[in-house]
Amino acid sequence: MAYTNEMRRQSNSWYNDALAKAGIRDLSGAMASLNRALGYDRTNTTARDLLGLIYYARGEAPEAISQWILSQNMDPRDRLASYFLKAVENEPDELQAINISIRKYNQGLRYCREEHVDMALLQLQEAVEINPWLLKAWQLLALIYLTRRQYSKARKALDYARRIDSGDELTQTYLHELSRIRPRRIASSDGERRSGGARTVSYKRGNETIIRPVNQDDDSSPSKTWGNIMIGLVMGAAVVFLLIGPLIRSTSHKQANRKIAAYTDKIAAQEAQIDALKTELDELRKNSDNQKDDSTGATTQESYEYLMTAVDQYSNGTNSNAAIVETLLKIDPNKLGKQGKERYDTYANMLFPSVIENEWAEGQYAYNTGKYEDAIKRLVKVVRMDSDYEDGKAMLLLANAYMKTDDKETAKSYYEKIIKKHADTAVGKAAKSGLEGKVKELTELEDSGTDSGSTSGGSTDTSGTAGTAGTDTTAAGNGTTAAGNGTAGTDTAAGGTGTAATGTAGTTGN
Repeated sequence: MAYTNEMRRQSNSWYNDALAKAGIRDLSGAMASLNRALGYDRTNTTARDLLGLIYYARGEAPEAISQWILSQNMDPRDRLASYFLKAVENEPDELQAINISIRKYNQGLRYCREEHVDMALLQLQEAVEINPWLLKAWQLLALIYLTRRQYSKARKALDYARRIDSGDELTQTYLHELSRIRPRRIASSDGERRSGGARTVSYKRGNETIIRPVNQDDDSSPSKTWGNIMIGLVMGAAVVFLLIGPLIRSTSHKQANRKIAAYTDKIAAQEAQIDALKTELDELRKNSDNQKDDSTGATTQESYEYLMTAVDQYSNGTNSNAAIVETLLKIDPNKLGKQGKERYDTYANMLFPSVIENEWAEGQYAYNTGKYEDAIKRLVKVVRMDSDYEDGKAMLLLANAYMKTDDKETAKSYYEKIIKKHADTAVGKAAKSGLEGKVKELTELEDSGTDSGSTSGGSTDTSGTAGTAGTDTTAAGNGTTAAGNGTAGTDTAAGGTGTAATGTAGTTGN
């Protein structure tokens, strides 16, 4: 207990120190003291509230809100944290402005790292204009001005930063550097002014003192040496630009021309396909006899238009396979000519397999969950893409869905189609049941296929009057009672001993 009380006392002591520093606008010092206070007692919500307030005063709203939320979670009775959070919530425009300024500061920082200083300067100027309390933006502005030797602007930015936080170490460092630069510049300008701009050097030769002006063209000085190096680099860069630049530009132009040629060929091929389809459409219109009504002609035109749209969608590469298939399903292939039909078959064979599986799965799910209208939409697409999909099960499920929605006429038409194609299969039998008003689900088809063997075996045991029938069916159902030949079957019926006699005869026959 004594240890806990001592920790709390130390935490409160550091909190009081932070409060005193915050009163003189030494926010950095106050933050350091508050972190010490929280190090002794992390549940000191008063210190945490003040730390959030200091973050907010420095323009760092996200960090402030984080501290207040932590305080509220640690102590739901903390009214001060609740007050600060409600105040922020009641000023959404101000919070949005702070967020925008922080984003602009981050963007400016990225530009600086990428050495795009001019763009960084614009972002930072907008940031401090939106949020004048964003300390880090003022400091980064000052650093840019210092590197550009715009010392008066750097001084102004640092003054703003010092008003926000008088004790920030980074601001003090920049001010110290600025104070070192300015006296040197002032002293050098005063010296030149006093000497009339002419610098001299003096030295003794024997008893004589010789004074002569400094040779401005002295190549031995370090500044001149570096100047000559820079001139050489600039001249080298100019030579590289003049000699190698045209080659690089020529290469880039050739690459661009190759890309343009490839795109042009692609567009030309696409336009050729569309022109061929249009020509075929015009020929079909000319060759159509007078027995075709207007609706048939319109359907032919629409089919070609949809086909040209599908070709365009596929060539652009911006549409999904499902979207292109939606367009293809609007086409009546019987209305297309030879070229149109070939083009349609190409896209259908290429795209239908990738879409039909998903539509079939979605249709089954919608049917099983009672969403029959949605199931019909999905299954119609499946049947349009492949009428015999899953050996007719897709069409059977579609017919059942129509029955569930009380559209018996449409269901009847699909049942009749199934019977024509799959008359002797389980699907065909289910379709016949559907015509009689008894909807048979797909799960029932699977169950009936599994149990057929045991059912036939049971019927053989009870009949026993026809040896041939007993031989064919009972062998699948029950090996113990299998009859070996026709004679064994006859003996079993005559003897009237039932199942035991049948079993004995069967064993002898085998």
